[in-house]
Amino acid sequence: MTDSSSNPDPTGSGDTEGQEPRLIPGKPPGAPRWVKIFGITIIALVLLIVVGLLAATALGLHEPSIGPGRHGPGPTPTAEVQPH
Repeated sequence: MTDSSSNPDPTGSGDTEGQEPRLIPGKPPGAPRWVKIFGITIIALVLLIVVGLLAATALGLHEPSIGPGRHGPGPTPTAEVQPH
């Protein structure tokens, strides 16, 4: 006699739609589909931002700013100016 627990479809029709998923004893159930989709979407967005920043930096479109309005300390004079 065959063990019915090893047969995923006891009717033999090949139709498993609408059946409860089988749980493996000792193993917790997997994450819901919406959690997996949400996680994949977040990972894809982060990768897209990282690739965009790397590409912009490589093309010279993104330069690190010194401060607000990109106002830096300015050029350093090479010679002192003496007052007359």
